[in-house]
Amino acid sequence: MATEPKLLTRDQFRASVFARDGHTCVFCGAKAADAHHIIERKLWGNGGYYLDNGASVCEPCHLRCESTEFSVWNQRNMCLSWDETQEWFQLLGVTSVPVLYDGVYDEDTIRDLAKKLDFSKNEGYVVRRADSFSYSQFRTHLAKFVRPSHVQTNRHWSSQAVIKNKLG
Repeated sequence: MATEPKLLTRDQFRASVFARDGHTCVFCGAKAADAHHIIERKLWGNGGYYLDNGASVCEPCHLRCESTEFSVWNQRNMCLSWDETQEWFQLLGVTSVPVLYDGVYDEDTIRDLAKKLDFSKNEGYVVRRADSFSYSQFRTHLAKFVRPSHVQTNRHWSSQAVIKNKLG
C-alpha cells in the first residue's frame, strides 16, 4: 500500500532535495543553488513542498526551469505580458508553445480551434491573458485544457516515484 507523500516545510524541502541530489544540479552537474519545484507550487493548495516535487538546480538551469513555455515570471512574482514573454524567450533561446490564436478572448473562436486539434498528437492547449498578471491571479488568468482521458493511470502522479530523465 502506497503511503501519502510527506508535506515538508520550505527549509526541509530545500535540505532534503539537496541531500537526495548530492547538492548538484540534476541537469548539468554544477553545484546546486536552489531546490526547484517541478510542478509549480502555485498549483498546489499547500505549496507543493514534497520531496518528489523538487529538483536541485544551479542558477542558469533554474532560470531555464522558471521560464516555462507559456510564461516568464519576474522578481515581484508577476507573470510578464505575452509580448514581454516572447522577448525573453528569444533572448534565452526558449522555444515557445505554438500560438493558435492571439486576439480578444472569444469563446466560440477558442472552441472552434480546439475542434481542429489532433489530440492523438497534442495533449491539449493553454489559454492565458496577454497582459501581465500577479501570482494571486494565476488561477483565474491561465487555464490548460487537456484531451479526453488524458490521465492514463489510476494513481495520482504525486504518489508515484520520480523517474529522472537524465537531461543535461
